[in-house]
Amino acid sequence: GLTVILKCKKDKVPAIVRASGESLAIRLPDHTDLRRVIEAVGVPIIAPSANFSGGQTPVTLDMVEKDLVKEVDFVVDGRCTMEGVSTIIDTTVLPFKIIRQGVVEVI
Repeated sequence: GLTVILKCKKDKVPAIVRASGESLAIRLPDHTDLRRVIEAVGVPIIAPSANFSGGQTPVTLDMVEKDLVKEVDFVVDGRCTMEGVSTIIDTTVLPFKIIRQGVVEVI
């Protein structure tokens, strides 16, 4: 439910991961099986949101746009326990800026 945008070192984080910018958006999924996969591979997983920008937020795999599924290596089937958009906080600026207020309330 929470996405945090952080500054990153361009020499440490490949351009494709940071969309050629100087920041990186991270989140930890609230999904036990997916967290186990992340632990097993030992490195973070690079993944898009489950929708294209501005699109409806899907809560099941059937709701994910087929064109998006074609662009990724794998998907995890299941139902999202969070029915709503994530909160996005930009920590690259001071004071931190709430880009989007979502299911995690930030005051």
